[in-house]
Amino acid sequence: MGLEYFKYTLHSKSKLNPFDNRLREGVLFKLDDAYCDYCPWEIFGDMGVDSLLAHIKSDGELPPVLQKQINLDRNRRKKEELPFLNHGFNSSASPVIKFKIQSFLESLESLDLDKVQRIRIDFNNTYSFQQVVKFWEDLSELIKSKIEFLEDPCPYTEQEWGELSSMGIPLALDRNQLGSNVLSIEYGIYKPNIDVSPGSFNKVVFSSYMGHDLGRYHCYLELLEKGDLELYHGINTPNLFHEQLELFHCVNGHCRPNLSAIELMYKNLEELTWKKLI
Repeated sequence: MGLEYFKYTLHSKSKLNPFDNRLREGVLFKLDDAYCDYCPWEIFGDMGVDSLLAHIKSDGELPPVLQKQINLDRNRRKKEELPFLNHGFNSSASPVIKFKIQSFLESLESLDLDKVQRIRIDFNNTYSFQQVVKFWEDLSELIKSKIEFLEDPCPYTEQEWGELSSMGIPLALDRNQLGSNVLSIEYGIYKPNIDVSPGSFNKVVFSSYMGHDLGRYHCYLELLEKGDLELYHGINTPNLFHEQLELFHCVNGHCRPNLSAIELMYKNLEELTWKKLI
């Protein structure tokens, strides 16, 4: 098979979520002339890098989500480099802004709502059902009208999420296990670097998994193949890591690939010291 790998560590400039220790450890794979990235969140149940390497060596092949990335990478030169829409982060750099819940609470009084069309708030399952209800009830009607969705506000159960939906709370599901009744959940958050398929949501937001530049680029490539270019996505995540390249040029949420940075990324991949796995 000729599969090779390279372990890496990224150093974040600030905490990426309440559980982050500011280090992201992942692994790159090389198969012939194609590459893919795996950068797990073990705290969310992802298989660790060493466990994945042992699993692949035992099975003799890449798991489907990584084989999908290899295929994307192998065919990357056949795709037209189309623009896409990307939400901003904690600022008015885009008409659609994504906040982590604590940043939203800290920014609430200073937020210029005249410049913001829609707000997305990611809770990372840190609230209880009762806390989500109180949070929503305490918001002004103006703020509620701006909120596009609450992402993973609390651990998913059909009953509780059904009740939240019946209250008029717009919901997005990311790292939760689905039940059978998802008709009331309009938005699904799809992370191509860790998820096999987008699922059957009405609207699918493609999202970076906060890993290597290669993973962000593959997220973009899969958006071109399967996604809705009229939606705002979360692929461009600027200034997360000290090692990060500026893969996309973005102005007011409108993004285009930075072809010189992408070329540099592949040049850097070629120059790594790869180790044979299988």
